[in-house]
Amino acid sequence: MTLPRTQVLLAATGALAIGAAVGRLQLDSMNDADGPSLSALAANADPDAPQVPEVAASRPDRLVLVVLDGLGEAPFLEALEHASVTDWHWRATVDVGTPSLSRPVYHVLLSGVPQAVSGIRNNAHRGPARADDLAARVRATGGTVGWALEGVPWFHDLFGRPEDVYERPAAGAGPYAFMARVLNGSPRLAVLHFVRIDMAGHAHGATSAEYGREADQAARAVVALRAAHAGTPEGARTVWMLGADHGHLARGGHGGPELDVVRTTWVGLWPSPIERRVRVPGVVPADRLAATFAALLGVPPPATAMGDPLELPDRPSRASEATEGRRAAVEKVLGESTRRGRRGAMARAALLALALVGLGAVLVRRGRVPGGPDGTERDSRPGRAAQALVGALLPTLGACLGFWLLGPGMTLSAIRNHLGFLTQSTGAMALGAALGALLGRRWGAPLGWMFIASAAVPGAAHAITAGSMGRSMMPDELLLSFPAAGIVPWGVVIGAIVVGSLAVLFGRYGKNARTRVAQSAQGGAASLRKS
Repeated sequence: MTLPRTQVLLAATGALAIGAAVGRLQLDSMNDADGPSLSALAANADPDAPQVPEVAASRPDRLVLVVLDGLGEAPFLEALEHASVTDWHWRATVDVGTPSLSRPVYHVLLSGVPQAVSGIRNNAHRGPARADDLAARVRATGGTVGWALEGVPWFHDLFGRPEDVYERPAAGAGPYAFMARVLNGSPRLAVLHFVRIDMAGHAHGATSAEYGREADQAARAVVALRAAHAGTPEGARTVWMLGADHGHLARGGHGGPELDVVRTTWVGLWPSPIERRVRVPGVVPADRLAATFAALLGVPPPATAMGDPLELPDRPSRASEATEGRRAAVEKVLGESTRRGRRGAMARAALLALALVGLGAVLVRRGRVPGGPDGTERDSRPGRAAQALVGALLPTLGACLGFWLLGPGMTLSAIRNHLGFLTQSTGAMALGAALGALLGRRWGAPLGWMFIASAAVPGAAHAITAGSMGRSMMPDELLLSFPAAGIVPWGVVIGAIVVGSLAVLFGRYGKNARTRVAQSAQGGAASLRKS
């Protein structure tokens, strides 16, 4: 066996490094904000706190916001039924938008600014909210805010302040005692975040018994917390709003545009019987919830909210001319940024394609295929060079085809969990690349060329987006493809290793078999001579 040359090892190492770096950079760059859109949002913010409709003294003016993380529309209603929560006074079907990931949707729920405008598109975002928010409106009117967060601290990271009440689960205490502590502090706005439903969805899927069990337990915990709070002086002044940030696919996973993922249900529970129930018609965008919550609290909506409040059963709610003007101005700028970003990406893709074709033509014109075991050229004919060049591309094409046919999926919802996604994606790519490598080697393609070709895929993805998926305004259909390009070199290298190992194994087996046949023949001939 001839050991791999230094150039081949360098090509493999470089391809793997480029893939890993570009995949990480592409994911992080999803949160790059579009400057013109945020500037238009700030320029059209309400300069002063708008007047809010007067609320009778007898109406509730406190809010407990319950976020049942990951609980989709149908499982949500089923869990409420199991917990005997039938006394809802308000209900809406909500589209949380895309990407349907937790931290971006949290931002929408309390700011009223969609993901495309804020630029917060995945959970890797760091730092505070990029727009005015409900918690800030409550504090500005003299109210207090409390956070009871079962899992990740992202709500507090986005909207929390040092003066807020902030509780997390404590060892040795009851599972929801920390939530009761927040409610006992009587904040005007309390956010209770249940996260174990989402964890069960990722681990087992939305149709699993584990997912249903966690949903039922959370719903019953809400019933118990609400019953305990009802006996306090503040209980008679408190509305409970229950809902989710997203759903899950049947097999688990979210982030994409699938209806099971983006559709959620929100219900409102008033502290005492009221004259009518409100069932909001149709499907409403999640950016309308922040203004609705503000109306319940009797505080101005976030100054940059892009959605009007929804109809409520016990108080007036009306559209705002300022909100309508802000929405129109921001959507105009966002549309221009989207067109500009996508035109730039298409132009870069075209230039890159021309450059790669030109490079291939130069290599074929030179008519040389380097990479033989002894450092010599394998062939100097242009036809053979062209065949070798195509062969070098086959493992990369096979990897992409394998991901498309056998991978976990083509939207962000395919990331059920990171380890599972990487394992399935790499395995699917390695299988396709191995088949491509078999044919590529027969066509005389050197391994080094194969690895360089695989590195061109993440390199191209980074070049096409100019290093930023956020500012390039990639459509939902490509939000997974560009980061997944970073896995291609890993699939190709693993596939090539598998092919090489099998070739060595079967080569040795074949050699040993031929040796045994020759020895048998020699033994037979010797026996004949003796006889």
